[in-house]
Amino acid sequence: MPEANQSVAADRPDQAPAGAAGTNPMTFPEPNLEMNMNRNIAIAILAAAAAAATGNAFADDITIDTTPFVSSRSRTEVQTELAQYKQSGVNPWSISYHQLRAFQGAKTREQVTGEYITARDRVAAFTGEDSGSAYLARSRAVVAGTTLAGQPQRAV
Repeated sequence: MPEANQSVAADRPDQAPAGAAGTNPMTFPEPNLEMNMNRNIAIAILAAAAAAATGNAFADDITIDTTPFVSSRSRTEVQTELAQYKQSGVNPWSISYHQLRAFQGAKTREQVTGEYITARDRVAAFTGEDSGSAYLARSRAVVAGTTLAGQPQRAV
């Protein structure tokens, strides 16, 4: 009789006796029907929500603009401009367009560096926590006259 139980246990590793030779020590639970149904319901709900979220696009009638076009230039002006564009050989919509190719700076490196150093403290102050209040108080800038945001409606 024990041999019959062992042969059944050998066919089903999850019911094999512990320590039995030649059996798989990992056990797998029986599939739960309720868990599968819940998963299927959740997948169906997600699929329905995704389909509803995409929305529908319907074709509409052709829109015909009945406003007549009035040109601000003559045909010869447009053709002249096109000829100048083609003659220049520069296409700003080209992938190889390099807009800084002919750039020539008017300032020296030292001038630019000096302007940067002068401005960086001011920029750091105005972008700081107090938005430049302490910087402005230190600089004691005198403003001529009074600047008001607006005039009251019932001013005398």
